[in-house]
This record gives sequence, C-alpha cells and structure tokens, in this order.
Amino acid sequence: MTQPLSFAEFVGQPFIQAAVQNPMTPESVLSFFFGVNFQDPESIETGLRQGHCLQAMNDLWWKGLPEYDQLCQSTFTEAIRAAGKGTFLPNESMQSAQPLTTSRIDDYMSEIILCDQLSRNCFRGSLEAFAYDPVALQRARQVADLFLSEDGNTDGEIYLPYTVFLNTAFMHSESLEDHQTILKVMEKAEAMSPPQFANMWKIQREMALDHSQVIERFGRYPHRNFVKGRTNTPEEDMWLKDVENLPMWAKSQMAAAAASEETK
Repeated sequence: MTQPLSFAEFVGQPFIQAAVQNPMTPESVLSFFFGVNFQDPESIETGLRQGHCLQAMNDLWWKGLPEYDQLCQSTFTEAIRAAGKGTFLPNESMQSAQPLTTSRIDDYMSEIILCDQLSRNCFRGSLEAFAYDPVALQRARQVADLFLSEDGNTDGEIYLPYTVFLNTAFMHSESLEDHQTILKVMEKAEAMSPPQFANMWKIQREMALDHSQVIERFGRYPHRNFVKGRTNTPEEDMWLKDVENLPMWAKSQMAAAAASEETK
C-alpha cells in the first residue's frame, strides 16, 4: 500500500521542483497536484492509471497544511488568475505549433485543478477562494460529458484520480443538478476501479451526500455567506453556530476567514 507523502518528501522530488519553476503549463499543474511526473510513463502508469497518487497525496490534499498552502500560493497564484480570465491554456494555433505533452482532457483538468483546488489553497478564507468555481464547473461539465458518453472519448485518458476531482468540482457547486452528475460519474468510475479503492468510493459517496444535503436544505453553502457578503437566514445561523457538528469541509474555509479578519 502506498504511504502518504510528507511535505518534505513531496517538495524534494526533482519533477516537483521543476513544476514550481515553470508553473504556467498544464503539465506543471498536473505534475505538482497529482505528484506524478508527466515526463515519465512509469510515473503516469502507477500514479494515475493505478491510482497510487490518491494515497500518496492524501495528506497534502486534505489536511490544510500551512506549508503546502504557502507553496501553492507562491507558485500558482498567477496561473489561477490566468485560468480565471481564460488565458492560461494556449490557443489552438499555438498548440499546433508546439509539441504536445498533454491531451485536451489533461488541459481541461489542469484548469479544474487551478480553479477548484489550488485556488482554495492559495486564497483560503477569502472570496477569491471561490471566485474561479464557474470556470472549474464549465470544464468539469465538459469532461464529465466525455466520460459518460457512450460514443467513447478520443480527447485523452480520463484517469481514476481525475474523476475524483471532477466530483469535487461538482460538490463545490450550489446547483443540485451538478450534485446529481456526481452520482453518474461516481457509478461509472467505481465500476472501473480496482477493489482496493472500494473504501475511498464509500467516503466519496458520504462526502457527496453531505454536500448535497446542505444544498437541498439551504439552496447554498451557508459557510460561504461571510466572504460572499450574504446575509444568513435564522436557520443558517443555527447551523453555523453548531460548530461541533459542522462538516470539516465547511470548517476549513470558515476558520481561515476568521483568521484573516483578525489580522486586518
């Protein structure tokens, strides 16, 4: 079983250092986020096709480590803002003039990662953490359509770890329709997964249900109200004050927002 990487182990890898030095490419974004060397077919095979990165990167993705957030911020802030403006990916004429190291799926996933994941690391607790969600959702819908298509997909390989972060982008949506797409993606992805990922999908289903129940109840995420300048309803106030029972994913952004206010 693959063990989670420590931060020191992660940053010590030469291909991570290379990605940090050249962050404005899809390959660098994907190599950094998934901890996979996109120049090495063996790394892609084990990390993405076999899904080992889901275990190796677990702590860095989900534990909100300050040192990881700081590295993301110093490396990818410009790339995130470029993706938000639609200027991160090269246009088709530029792509045709350059050797391709990533597929269209890879390119779309790099924007999803920038606008849905690394944005939360870079801007944790601020409005900008959520500002690029529409871009991530647009790309997630495109990739999900390709993944769920019965006609097959010739735009690149949709690896198991990619489907996990498709679902995460949909979970961040305040639209129930997007939450319903999660179940379709999850059903197909789980059917394709090796048996050792059964528990991961169980956790994913619980997370998806957790998120959709909040949207069904409130029509939005109350923990975003503060940074978005929205007024809480009385019911939302009660939910937010019951801190012990709040989902961890709500607490992480709320805590960062509170800390940001205290430093002003």
